Amino acid sequence: MEVTLRYLIVLSITLIEVALIPYLIPTYLGQLSAFLIIPLALFINGVVFPFILESMFSSFAYALSIVTLLTLFNVSDLLAVTYYISGLGVAFLIMFLTRSLWERSTLTIRRLNRRPDSKIFLLTFVLSILVYWLTKSVFLVVGVIVDCVFSSFLGEFYLALLSSLSWILLPYLIIFEPKSYNGPSNQIYIGTIEKVLIKGVIPGIFQSGYRYKWVNERGKFYIDFNKMKNYNSVIIGSSGYGKSTLARTILSQIKIDYIVFDIHGEYSDIPGKKIDMSVNGLNPLSLFERSPKQRSTEIAMMLKSVFGLGNIQTMTISNLLIEAYQEKGIYDEDRSTWSLEPPTIRDLITLIQRKKVAAINSQDINQLKSIEPYLLFLDSNVFLGKEDIKDLLRGQVVLDFSKVTTSHIKYIIMESVLISIFNYMYNEKSNTLKRLIVIDEAPFLLEKESGERLAERLFAEGRKFGHGFIIISQYSKKLERIINNATLVMAMRLSEPDELSYISKIIGGRYINAERTIYESLSGLERGMMITRDITEDEVIIVRIDGR
Repeated sequence: MEVTLRYLIVLSITLIEVALIPYLIPTYLGQLSAFLIIPLALFINGVVFPFILESMFSSFAYALSIVTLLTLFNVSDLLAVTYYISGLGVAFLIMFLTRSLWERSTLTIRRLNRRPDSKIFLLTFVLSILVYWLTKSVFLVVGVIVDCVFSSFLGEFYLALLSSLSWILLPYLIIFEPKSYNGPSNQIYIGTIEKVLIKGVIPGIFQSGYRYKWVNERGKFYIDFNKMKNYNSVIIGSSGYGKSTLARTILSQIKIDYIVFDIHGEYSDIPGKKIDMSVNGLNPLSLFERSPKQRSTEIAMMLKSVFGLGNIQTMTISNLLIEAYQEKGIYDEDRSTWSLEPPTIRDLITLIQRKKVAAINSQDINQLKSIEPYLLFLDSNVFLGKEDIKDLLRGQVVLDFSKVTTSHIKYIIMESVLISIFNYMYNEKSNTLKRLIVIDEAPFLLEKESGERLAERLFAEGRKFGHGFIIISQYSKKLERIINNATLVMAMRLSEPDELSYISKIIGGRYINAERTIYESLSGLERGMMITRDITEDEVIIVRIDGR
């Protein structure tokens, strides 16, 4: 139930008791019955109201509301409120023993504005005079002042107007849900907050540790990359539950450059230029501002990861690459030659064939033959692209890999683009986010050793150069180090127990006992919903994504 409805239920029950019992009961049952029923009703209220309001603080404050109502309705026995307080003691004991002592007011207190609204203080003076003029009660005037002060920190002017209700309003203010802050245009709207995870106030006796539960919430959830310790995020969830929708929601609003590695052709509807990587390929032997020797090692290690090559084969490819660069006039010691046109895979194959003819022993021939089939496999027009990679990646770009049918070729293009991003990144130091890189179906990249190593380094160093990364995956395998360098983890529905356990621990963070509650919710999330930690409020929340 919403907070307002909860409080209206409590207030309605009390009004019925205070307004009707003193007048109706004596008529039908006599004065003695009326004298007994009001204390009994208030005692029951004390037991029940903390469970309705989900707050002991608000329930204790409600004792002042009861005194106010008794005063307004001219009920002479003001000490009847002690029966209500006795009921609160029973409720507290029950909650303590069952670890069910929830405190919704902690959410309110956490979200109070740091600076009060000065206009509300002016209103306090006016309302205080008005209430005193009508009631001549200092007690009620003090309640107005307390309400107005609380309202000034909530930042809700209409609540200050209701402060004329004096102590009747205070319990509601204690559990009131302040509106979420609608930030400036550099914040990205993700969706509606539906629930927030709260912790019990004290641990129980019969079971160790605190209990957690979800409470209904209102508000909007935004991402502000500039408030993140790094610009990295992870989106994880089973297929079909909205991972790509979430990524598109972010990309459709962001005002900076981005590069999307679109594996399945799912990002055709977002802004930016679309590049078909089956047609507009690139040469993986490009230096990307690396030295020939350094780039040769990178390429050899990449091919080792792709094809599972041995150390001797890897070394042979590295040496051949250095020789191929030299044949193009590109030398390690002469930086001015690094801008010359690099060799291609076909040039490398031609070099191998020449060396086989010139080889004088069978061992050299066998080494060359052992790597030749892999290079022949990669002899594709995709790798003959001569586009300037800087121009290719400038602005908002979607790299569509859906028509690249060979997985090895697709991987080599992906890693080559990421290496180019990594190298150019070092020339673009920035204190703010300048470019966002989105890698869909991340395990395709991370399952290779060279890809995993490259992604981890990009994640670790990207912030210094104004680069952020969003990794999207169906499972957490190979993501452990990536997640350690991610500020935000957004989880959709998961089904595998190991996945559920791991992600629940990550999102739960320092709240160890919250894992079970998050675990159970993750396994039953609807499509288009996610669980994450709101870093601005340090709260675990359930969000319904705005899939526009």
